[in-house]
Amino acid sequence: MKAEAFSTFIADETIANKSEEGTLTQNDINFSEFLKERKYQNYQDYRAYKKTKEAKEHWELSTQDRVLKLFVEDVANKTEEETKRYNGLLKQLESDDYFNKLVITDGKSTLVLDSYVSNDGVEIIKEEIETVEVPFSVVDETPTTLECKDLESNKERKDCMNMFVNKHIAKNFNTSVADSLSPGKKTNFCAI
Repeated sequence: MKAEAFSTFIADETIANKSEEGTLTQNDINFSEFLKERKYQNYQDYRAYKKTKEAKEHWELSTQDRVLKLFVEDVANKTEEETKRYNGLLKQLESDDYFNKLVITDGKSTLVLDSYVSNDGVEIIKEEIETVEVPFSVVDETPTTLECKDLESNKERKDCMNMFVNKHIAKNFNTSVADSLSPGKKTNFCAI
C-alpha cells in the first residue's frame, strides 16, 4: 500500500510540476495514469499474477545484486529445455565476473548457488539452501515468546503472547494519549 501511495504521489507531483512549467504532454498524462493504476485488487490477484509466465520472466530478467535467476517447474526434475538454460546460466556464472550467484526456484523450493567451478566437467557447488514459502493463514501455531513456549495448548500460548504484547505496549508506549481524545474516536496503535 505504501508503494501504491508513493506511485500516486509521484504521478500527481509530475503532472502538477509539468503543468506549472507548461511542458505537460499526453505521454506525461498516460504515464501518470499508468502509475496510478492499481495492479492488484487483493492478495489473491497478486498471487495469481505471480504464477503467470510474464511474472516468472520478469523475475528472471531482474538481475540486480549480481544474481542470475531461473524459474523451473520442478527444481529436482528439470525438463530438457530447463536443463539447457540452467547449464547456460552456470557457464555465465563461471565466466562472467559480474554475477556471483545463481538462484533456481519452482516457487516451493529454492536452490542458491553462491559459486560454481567446472574443472574437466566436474561441477562443484559450494552452498545449497532450500526454502519453502508458507502463507501466514496456514500457520497453525501461535507466535510465542520464550516465557510462553512451554505452555501446553495453543490457546494458552495465544493468551500468554497477548498478555506479553499488552505489557510491552503499556511499558513502552504512552497509551494515556488516547484518554485525551473525545468520546467515540477510534484509537489505533501500530508498531512496526
